[in-house]
Amino acid sequence: MEIWYRTGALGGTRIDRVEVLNSTEKTVIVAATASGRERRAAIASTYDCYFRTWEEAHAYLLEKAESKVLSARRGLELANSHLGNIRGIKKPA
Repeated sequence: MEIWYRTGALGGTRIDRVEVLNSTEKTVIVAATASGRERRAAIASTYDCYFRTWEEAHAYLLEKAESKVLSARRGLELANSHLGNIRGIKKPA
């Protein structure tokens, strides 16, 4: 059994410690939890991502957050440009 770390793929802020019984290149088998059943999960899916180290999980979340900030900045630049264009419109003579 190994300790892995799970994050939300949608950009959450949690890093959960999980016990993994076995892993392949694309899947992990997570040890039984409160449900009492082991479960197979994709290492990278729409909802969760699994990492061998906390540092890898943290770097993943950091990259996702930085990407959101860059996207928001680009959106703000476009919105400011649009605003400037509208302010520059002159009333026809």
